[in-house]
Amino acid sequence: LVANRGISVKPKEDALKGNIVVFNSSSGTQSSLPFNEKHHGIFTYFLLKKLKESQGNISLGDLSKFVSDKVSLETIIVNNKEQNPQTNVGIDLGESWQNWKLND
Repeated sequence: LVANRGISVKPKEDALKGNIVVFNSSSGTQSSLPFNEKHHGIFTYFLLKKLKESQGNISLGDLSKFVSDKVSLETIIVNNKEQNPQTNVGIDLGESWQNWKLND
């Protein structure tokens, strides 16, 4: 239990409004787990890794998919528990946010 982040936040059920994209490290029922070998949380490690590799030249959709895929797989191997990152967006954005680039 100490290895897990000691906080649990139950997300609100309200839909997001406006031009907003929120990357969450886990679902509302999961803990955000550590990557002790890398001295980060597992979500933070893969988020920063991809940002560094791409030098920020990546779409939010690609970043979301990379982090979600890596964290979901690696946390089973490293922590023997599930952690599934979530990306929540404003309801009016549809799929357009996926093409937004960090460097634009």
